[in-house]
Amino acid sequence: MIGSNAWEIRVSSSLEDPTYYWYRNGVLWATTTLPVMQFDVGNDETVDIEVLDDSSAAAEGWPSRARLAWNAQDDAASYLVEQYEDSAWEVKQRIQSAPGGRLRWDSAVLDDDTVHQFRVTPYDVNGIAGTMFTFSIHMVRRPGPLLLDASFDDETGKVTLAAS
Repeated sequence: MIGSNAWEIRVSSSLEDPTYYWYRNGVLWATTTLPVMQFDVGNDETVDIEVLDDSSAAAEGWPSRARLAWNAQDDAASYLVEQYEDSAWEVKQRIQSAPGGRLRWDSAVLDDDTVHQFRVTPYDVNGIAGTMFTFSIHMVRRPGPLLLDASFDDETGKVTLAAS
């Protein structure tokens, strides 16, 4: 921590002359050859930082994070984003409203082949909660390997494939 809400992270790599891919809450935030990054974290904000030193590590086309998106409500001042983890709701981030706009939040990397639950609660300027909305997302990042049994019939000369 380098200030009241300011942080600095230093990383290293076993690669020669690596390029670092910095992700903040699941969104690519910076691409740099510098092994250090500074960033701010707001009050009531939880930030997930992920740093990769190989662009192939983040597989394109295979989402590993959930993106929640919703329209801003006119009377909402902020939104509390929570995720259900280990039998409890965990606060992930408080997002300030953008009246008339569209808001979004990206999760950290999620477990594959698992249903993940999220909720977003709007709060007015007095801190009174409005009606929450929920998201249930079944993350299927990569299909499992195709498992087949093959048999050859000498008489017909045919190969029969069957799921195992």
